[in-house]
Amino acid sequence: MRKQFLLLALFFCYSLSFSQTRQATKNEALLYMLIVNKDDKPIEEKIAIHSVKTNKDFFVNSNSNGIAEILVPNNDTYTISLEFEPNYDSIQIPNEEYYSLNYKIFYDKDRLKKATNSIIHFVLSKPNGIPLSEEVTLTSEKTKLKYILKTDKNGQSDIIVPNNDTYLISMKSAPDYAKVEVPNLLSYEMNYSLTYEGSYVGAIYPSITKALFTFKFLDLDSIPVPNENLYLISKKTGTVYKTSTDKKGESFLLVPLGDSYSVNSEYFKNFGFRSIESKQALYRVDVTLLFISSKEYLTRKAEQERLLKEREMEWEKKKKEWEEKKKEYEEYVKSSEALFAIAYSPITDTVFSTVLNRNKQWKNKLIIMDVTGSMQPYNDQVEMWYKLNYSKKDPIQFVLFNDGDNIPENEKIIGKTGGIHYCLYCDIKTFSDSLNYARRAGSGGDGPENDLEATIAAINNCRNFTDIILVVDNYSDVKDIELLKLINKPIKIILCGANKGYVNTDYLDIAYHTKGSVHTIEEDIVNIGETINGVKIKIGKNHYILTNGKFVYYKDDRK
Repeated sequence: MRKQFLLLALFFCYSLSFSQTRQATKNEALLYMLIVNKDDKPIEEKIAIHSVKTNKDFFVNSNSNGIAEILVPNNDTYTISLEFEPNYDSIQIPNEEYYSLNYKIFYDKDRLKKATNSIIHFVLSKPNGIPLSEEVTLTSEKTKLKYILKTDKNGQSDIIVPNNDTYLISMKSAPDYAKVEVPNLLSYEMNYSLTYEGSYVGAIYPSITKALFTFKFLDLDSIPVPNENLYLISKKTGTVYKTSTDKKGESFLLVPLGDSYSVNSEYFKNFGFRSIESKQALYRVDVTLLFISSKEYLTRKAEQERLLKEREMEWEKKKKEWEEKKKEYEEYVKSSEALFAIAYSPITDTVFSTVLNRNKQWKNKLIIMDVTGSMQPYNDQVEMWYKLNYSKKDPIQFVLFNDGDNIPENEKIIGKTGGIHYCLYCDIKTFSDSLNYARRAGSGGDGPENDLEATIAAINNCRNFTDIILVVDNYSDVKDIELLKLINKPIKIILCGANKGYVNTDYLDIAYHTKGSVHTIEEDIVNIGETINGVKIKIGKNHYILTNGKFVYYKDDRK
C-alpha cells in the first residue's frame, strides 16, 4: 500500500470574530470549530467526535459559515472524524471548569474523496503464462456498478475502483469467473493476477457460482454421437438441466454449486451422481459416456417389440390348435384337475423347470414371479412343476406380482404400484388358487413391470429364505429400475423367453449390482457381479458389454 497524499491537520487555538451561541460549564468544555476547504473557504460538513474514555459518540454539523459548536465532558480525549477521513485528529480536554477550545479544520473533501478509491494493477494470462489481451468487467457487489478495463499485449491494465467493496470479475466467455476484495484503506494499491484460457466463440467456463459439466457421448465403438440429449437432475431441488451433444459428441452444462446431480441420457437413467461443494471455487466435472445412442436404442426397442409380437402370435396359434383338439382330450379327461394334467403349453421353452433341475443346490427358495398376461404360459409351467416337485422338506415361499392390480397407468407410482400377493409355504392347491387370484387381479397393463418393488417387498416381508429367485419375462423392461440401489442381496434371475438369443439388459444390471446371477434355458451366468467396466460377456451367441455401470448389447457392425 502506498499513501499518495499527506493530510495536514492543524490543531491550534485562535480568536474568532463570530459570536459564540454556547458557553462552557463547570463539567463541560465548549469545542468551537471552524472547518474550511483547500481555498480556506468555510464549508458545511458533518463532524463526528468520539470519547476515548466513555466510548460515546457526539455529532455536530457546521453551518454555512463553517462554524460548529458542541459541549463535551471535561477530562477526556476525543478523536475527530470526517466523512472521507476517519480519525482526522485527536484533541485533549483538560479537567478545567469553563474550558473553551477554538479549533480549525482544514478539509480538502474532493482530494480525500479521490483517495478513497484504490488502484488495481491487473494482469491476465493463460495457464502457460502467455499474456492475454482481453476486456475485463469488474462488478461491484454493493452498488452493482460496472468498471471495465482492457489488458494490453502484455496482459496488463490498471483500473481505479472504490474501496471497501468486493468485485465480481467477468470476461466475455466467463461471467463471474473470479472475485477480488478491496479493503477500506485510503489510497490503496494492489496487484491482481488471473489465469484464463481466453474468450472465443463457443467457449464455456465455470464460475464461482456455477459448476461446469462437460460431456462426451461415444457409442460402443468409441465413435462420437451427435444430437444426444443429456440431463442433470438436482438431488436437492429436482430441477432438470438439459443439453444436447454437438457433432463431436460433446456438450456442456452450468449448474449451481452445493448440490449433487444424477447424470441421465434420453432413455437410460442415472449413470451415477456427481457432487459439487458449496464453497465458491471453479469446479469442472468431465463426464464421458460410452453407451448406445438413443437412435440405436429405439431400433433395438422396435426389434424387441417385433419379437414379442411374433411370440404372442405363436402362442395364439398354438392355443387355437389346442382348442380344436380339446374335444378329443375330453373323452379321456373326467375332471378339470385331470384336464390340467395335460394342459396345453403354447411354448416349448421349459426354462423354469430346466433351471431348477440344473440348480438343485438352491434351498429355502424365495420365488418372486411376474404373473402379468404375457407370463401366463410360463406361470402354467411353474404350477405344473410345483405339483410334481412339492415337498414339505424343501418349502418354498412365493411372491406373485401383477404391476398394480389393474390400476390405471397414470396412477402408478414407482415403489408404490402394488399388485403384490403372497403364498408362503403353501400347498399345491393353495398355490394354484393364489396364482389364479393374482392373475385375475391384474394383467399388467403396459409392458414394463414393477419387478424391483416386488423383490424389495418379498425380502422385507419374508423370513428364513436362502436363495432369492426372480422369474421374469425377458421381453418386459423393469419399470422401477431406479430402486435397484435399495437391494443388497444376490438375486438369481430366471429369464423366460430368452431362447431366441436376446437378453434384456435390465436383468443383467440387476444381477450385476446385486452380485447375483442370470439363468436361461441353456446356461447359468453366475459370475456376472465380477465383470469389469468395459469388458464383454457372452450369453448364447451374443455379447454384452458393461459400460458406465450398465450392460449393453454389443452388436459389431464393423466389416
